[in-house]
Amino acid sequence: MKNFVTFQISSKLYWGFQHKILYDYCNNMTDDEIIKEIKTSMINFFTHPHDLYILKDGLKDLHLYIHENRPFSISKIVYVCDHCH
Repeated sequence: MKNFVTFQISSKLYWGFQHKILYDYCNNMTDDEIIKEIKTSMINFFTHPHDLYILKDGLKDLHLYIHENRPFSISKIVYVCDHCH
């Protein structure tokens, strides 16, 4: 069984968006790499088949940070916050 860490966006417009990354993989990634992977997932979700282009375009202004300590836990959600929230 594979274990995943669940990352959830905490920002006014994107709150609740979740992305899962394999536990062993994400604990070897930098915060910037994790955020880049999450944003790529958001872009893909907002593009096709959902056609949510305004949400997709807003991602360029979304500045995220992770304030959880490592190693991440598979038993709780790791919040990825917007600097402006």
